[in-house]
Amino acid sequence: MTGVITLNEAGHYVIEWWAVTQSTTANTATAFSLSSSLGDIIQGMSPVKAGQLSGFGIVDVTAAPVTVTLTNATGGTIYFPSNAAVQAGMMVSGFTTAFGGRMSQISTFNVPGSVDPIEMPLAVTATESVNVDYSVPNAITIEQAGIYRVDISFVGAISGIGMPSQNFAIGLYRNGLVTPESGLIQTVAMVENQYTTFAVSNYVRFEQGDVLRLGVSTAPDDVTVFFPVTGPGVTLMVQRVM
Repeated sequence: MTGVITLNEAGHYVIEWWAVTQSTTANTATAFSLSSSLGDIIQGMSPVKAGQLSGFGIVDVTAAPVTVTLTNATGGTIYFPSNAAVQAGMMVSGFTTAFGGRMSQISTFNVPGSVDPIEMPLAVTATESVNVDYSVPNAITIEQAGIYRVDISFVGAISGIGMPSQNFAIGLYRNGLVTPESGLIQTVAMVENQYTTFAVSNYVRFEQGDVLRLGVSTAPDDVTVFFPVTGPGVTLMVQRVM
């Protein structure tokens, strides 16, 4: 048999196959092997030389690409019925995943009074992550295109304002601090020296190579943001859902 399936993304794949045979020159069973370029050899066999034979295998891809083929494993020649319109087939179901996050663990952060956002320092990365990149400081780079759940949280207090409260905004920006992602920006009227907690979540389609950052802004006065003594003050988490 011929035919190669190439798995172009890291993930877990279930591969189901079937074949209709008429005869074989092998002395024993009819057998096929699901083989991958990783060295996987997953065999399925039947003592019956004529009929339908099926099987499945799981291939775990950590570094793409990986190729998968279905090969004759009988040691002889397999003959297929000439009156069968389709003599064999394979179906692949992929379970790829990607998740990660960044956090701030600073005590204070100065934000100038302006409607233009500045980058939020997020120096700490998630304890576990898969298929995201942290090489850009304070950012998450997407390695797999898809739809992601995004969660942003903030807990902190501000000081330095000349009025009882002042608007403070935090949002997700893609590939530069130009336009925040729709549905992923939050503006809250914060009272001076009073801790405020807020969060925003949404589902967004990202492309491979997208660089995600958090931007913060406040106006009209410059402010100093105070964060909790322990634990992260700001978090950005992403998880691919499809």
